[in-house]
Amino acid sequence: MDVEALKKQITDLQSDLKKKDDEYTAKAAVRFNDTLSGAITAAGGKNAKAIMAMLDIDSLKASKDQSADIKTALEAIRSLISHVRLRRATQKCGWENRRRGKR
Repeated sequence: MDVEALKKQITDLQSDLKKKDDEYTAKAAVRFNDTLSGAITAAGGKNAKAIMAMLDIDSLKASKDQSADIKTALEAIRSLISHVRLRRATQKCGWENRRRGKR
């Protein structure tokens, strides 16, 4: 057996393994982004990019049950946005001042 040939073969196999690992990682990222975009659309989100900016993407990627965790995170964002909209609406029509006894 030729030791140099075996070393070259090992190096080649390691580089092939690294390429396959990089391809898998890229495909997993695309699949995750597609899943996330689909969940945002299904939840009625209008601006997926803005909604993604509010999410903790790293923890969702590391999650064992991604679909359930994505759904939970989107529901939390929906309730936060509705709360902010309600707060703004009450401020615009003067409800805040009326509750405090001011006019």
